[in-house]
Amino acid sequence: MKVCEEYASSPQADQSTAGDMWIQALTYFRDHLPTPDCEIYIEKALSKISSEKDKDKQKEEVLSPLLVLEILQSKPNLKFKVIKKYLLNRLEVQDRVIRKNNRMVD
Repeated sequence: MKVCEEYASSPQADQSTAGDMWIQALTYFRDHLPTPDCEIYIEKALSKISSEKDKDKQKEEVLSPLLVLEILQSKPNLKFKVIKKYLLNRLEVQDRVIRKNNRMVD
């Protein structure tokens, strides 16, 4: 996870490569860690992914919420609370964008 964070925060970071690294990290946590550890690491990774987007509003999302759900769907015993904060954050960001666009139209 540290490598993903460091790469994503570097000035020469490519969003596509950063996204691929986070996909690899989430997949590893999903497939190779026991459930309690898996949930902790996935929640931390999603928090980092979400905060990267918030730091620089101009950057594209590193991973879309749909892609995150597709990655994690094969872990059927994963608790919703693990992804809840990430999803709520993404919905809030989208809501702000919609409100901003509506103000521009009005």
